[in-house]
Amino acid sequence: LNVPGGGGLLIESVVRFSPADYAGLQGGVDKISIDGKKLVIGGDIIMSINDFPLTRNTLDKLNEMWEASLESTERQNSYKLEVLRGGQIEWVTIDFKE
Repeated sequence: LNVPGGGGLLIESVVRFSPADYAGLQGGVDKISIDGKKLVIGGDIIMSINDFPLTRNTLDKLNEMWEASLESTERQNSYKLEVLRGGQIEWVTIDFKE
């Protein structure tokens, strides 16, 4: 997938009218199979969230942080995403309204 920085999260699809849709995130369009696993490629790849890089080594930590935020009374409603789109890095803000 030619991803710089050691990884990221591939967006296969975006739900219409979701926060991701409103932020302009794009899902994939091309279907492929790698080692028997079906993927949809061509979508955005999230490289970092709030400057926290997303790699295989950091996904567990990200999950811990997400679970802790769900238990917190002070939730963050806006996140800054570093996104790889068409070979170019873009910054997108995604908002979660209550």
